[in-house]
Amino acid sequence: MVQQDTRPGMPQEPADAAAVEQTEQIVESGDTTAPVRTISEHRSVTYDGAQPRNTLVEAYPPPPPVMLEPDPRRYWGLGPGIGTILAILLAVIGVAIVIFLLVARGNQAAPATSLAPIPTSEAVQQPAAPAPAAVAPAPAVPTAPPAQAPLPQPVAPQPVAPALAPPPAAIAPAPATAPAGTSAATADTPAGTILVPGDTWRQNGLELTLTSPQISANGGTADFSLTNRGQSDIRFQFTKGSAFSAVDNRNAPLKIGDPNYRYDFVLQPNATMLLDGSHAGGAISFAGPLSSPQLSSIMVTVKGMADISNAQWRIPFQH
Repeated sequence: MVQQDTRPGMPQEPADAAAVEQTEQIVESGDTTAPVRTISEHRSVTYDGAQPRNTLVEAYPPPPPVMLEPDPRRYWGLGPGIGTILAILLAVIGVAIVIFLLVARGNQAAPATSLAPIPTSEAVQQPAAPAPAAVAPAPAVPTAPPAQAPLPQPVAPQPVAPALAPPPAAIAPAPATAPAGTSAATADTPAGTILVPGDTWRQNGLELTLTSPQISANGGTADFSLTNRGQSDIRFQFTKGSAFSAVDNRNAPLKIGDPNYRYDFVLQPNATMLLDGSHAGGAISFAGPLSSPQLSSIMVTVKGMADISNAQWRIPFQH
């Protein structure tokens, strides 16, 4: 729409009525896409009086386009599906936290508890064994011979003859039977008691034990240990032939090896003298034919050894 200048002195000319009407229709309809015809006029005006200060020719351009409010998601660079993605991420994080808590709880050590042991079937069925009764300890027996006390008179040394070597064992000794008439007490052994290998003869504070017999078809050997249980020293002087003797079960005598070997020593209280192959004089040996089926044992007798008068051991054997 073109407005004419109606001030006094301005020339009045008719405008393009058709163009003005078309522009008004477009503006009223609100159509922003229809082309708008801009009407402009250039006129030469002759003024009768003083020239006006300015000439105003107004044109009405089309209205500016309508600007909508910007989408905040697009403003921050987020797409239309950001809500779904956020929900999935939150769900994954929640599941991870739950799994972590379960694993941490499973790794915790269980609190220590004291439980009474459950008795087994054997323990329930079998009664507890009674505590062993207190037994007085047996007196210690030293195995090494003590140092001999000096003799009041010098004794000439006796020649040491080699011990009779026993022949190869061909007959095994029978297992020893239960001790007869012996105990752990220090009482004397009753006279006439016949012991078996391993038993101890006790008499007047002396203890004599026969150990480790070896029997063969031509004889045998035996070891002895002599202990002084008295309160004073005891001197021993004897020969093998005078102190030891042996017979078979048919009362046939057996020959004692090296019968003239002489023992001369002093035994102090609680000291032990070993009469075996590891010491001077060797083991007590006896020789004789023992291969007959009628022979089943040997009787060894010890007498004249200080206060020991008649100690006897039966050594059984089997063919």
